[in-house]
Amino acid sequence: MGVATRKIKKITEELLGDQIPKSSISAWCTKLDEELKEFRERPLEGEYPYLVVDAQVHRVRRDRKIVSESLLVAEGISETGHREVVGVAMGNGENEQTWRDFFLSLHKRGLKGVQTVVSDDHKGLVSAALMCFQGSQWQRCQFHFGRNARSHLPRRMHSEMHRRLEEIWDSTDRETTDYLISRILSDYSRQPIFCDWLENIEDCLAVFELPPGHRRRLRTTNGVERMNEEIRRRTIPVKIFPNRESALRLLTALWQDIHEECVTGRRYLNMELIEEWEEERETESETEPVEGLGESHRKFRT
Repeated sequence: MGVATRKIKKITEELLGDQIPKSSISAWCTKLDEELKEFRERPLEGEYPYLVVDAQVHRVRRDRKIVSESLLVAEGISETGHREVVGVAMGNGENEQTWRDFFLSLHKRGLKGVQTVVSDDHKGLVSAALMCFQGSQWQRCQFHFGRNARSHLPRRMHSEMHRRLEEIWDSTDRETTDYLISRILSDYSRQPIFCDWLENIEDCLAVFELPPGHRRRLRTTNGVERMNEEIRRRTIPVKIFPNRESALRLLTALWQDIHEECVTGRRYLNMELIEEWEEERETESETEPVEGLGESHRKFRT
């Protein structure tokens, strides 16, 4: 639950009139390790068309120093439309090698069928995904993209740009999106640095290759980040973990609770929409062929 052992010691002394050593409490917690390891390393069955990944930094004691370590989390949306926490691991950072090892461990456990990977624009993460999920498309988090846009414009333009980006995100088709982007490039032609940077918006538009009913929930990493906020609230009493093992124990337990709530709760997405969307697009392509249409999104491939 994120309660420090010294607080448990104090409470039990007040309630029972006896002291329980911190070492005993730590020993009880250690017994959880086998169960939590089984959760982290469980086989993954079926396919997961969508994968949302993110990381959260925690402070951990190591070699008499306080260092920052990242908890890598992968949320998969299964064929049934339910969210699942498919991966939890501690890493020394968010570099490419750490993410690659994490993704390869998911493949080893049986992760397959990934069509779309959603994440922020962390270079190490994206490079690792390029290697491990070839053939899948990458959706850059639109929320982070909008926040990054502010650093390329004067403050007086932030509100206007936020509104115009929202119009792009809420578009119903790529034709409307391309038109709105061209208008921004025209209206902000006096901001060449921003216009050059805006070309990266293509990475945020992969959701237009998904069914309309799936786009809003897959255009950002907000779903995982809201869970991360809950994790952060639960780890506030700890402040600094005594070691990596204790951090992994507590954080895995919290994510396991979230996983159980997701798989036993309401369906997150209606996955039948994928087949309907593909049939509709095939029909349109047969009746209205389009020549010279280039790729509208970035794909993970060599």
